Amino acid sequence: MQTSNIRTTIYLNEDLYIKARIITSDDRYKKMIIGEKGRMVKEIGMAARKELETATNQKIYIDLTVEVNTHWYDSLV
Repeated sequence: MQTSNIRTTIYLNEDLYIKARIITSDDRYKKMIIGEKGRMVKEIGMAARKELETATNQKIYIDLTVEVNTHWYDSLV
C-alpha cells in the first residue's frame, strides 16, 4: 500500500483540505482498505484528521480515494 498525489489547499478561514490517494496492488486489498460500507477508509481518514488537527491546531478536511495499480511497487524500486 502506498499513499501518493497528496494535494493540500489552505482556505482563507485557515481550514486545511487534503486530497490523497491510497494505492494498492490488488482489488482484494482495496476491498479490505475500504471495508464494509466504507467503514475502514472512514476510520483511516478520521484517525489521520484527528492527529493532524492536534498537531496543527487547524480544522482539517481529508478526502481519501483508494485505487488499484498492479505496478505501483515497480515505481518504488
